[in-house]
Amino acid sequence: MQHVSGAAGDTTGVDEVVSALSAVTLSSDRLRWELAKRLQLSALDLRALYTIAAGDEVTPKHLAAALDLTSGSITTLLDRVENKGFVERLAHPQDRRSLIVRLTPAGNSAHAWAVQRYKQAVTAALSGIENVDLTSLTSFLAAAERSLREVGESLPPAPPQLQAPGARGI
Repeated sequence: MQHVSGAAGDTTGVDEVVSALSAVTLSSDRLRWELAKRLQLSALDLRALYTIAAGDEVTPKHLAAALDLTSGSITTLLDRVENKGFVERLAHPQDRRSLIVRLTPAGNSAHAWAVQRYKQAVTAALSGIENVDLTSLTSFLAAAERSLREVGESLPPAPPQLQAPGARGI
């Protein structure tokens, strides 16, 4: 594969990177689905555990926004994972009207187990490549994540001819 040069607009090799990133995304989604299944959770429930683990004083409102869910849907999700013993809802220390969602010890263990499976997969992938520059690879992945998020946040509606027949504009 060729490298993208510093010249603005030159996208040599980008198709191969996009294809590889798409394959990684699909495989990551499959792994997350399998991990969730083994924990007797949905993939969305597992995403909630990741989001809670990464946050500090995560409220149901914050979690709903992060997962793009309504307040009713987040309540149902939290009921489900709380009943399985993975999260607990506590009174917010500064806002009596709000709650904080935290992982329980079982939730922390489940999250750590899932993260370890990802580390196992990444370690195996890296072991097959000589002279990997992890700093550059990590920088690229962080930049790709930012760029993908920004494009997603500013995405215009799809043209009518690309929308599903009978679909109303999104």
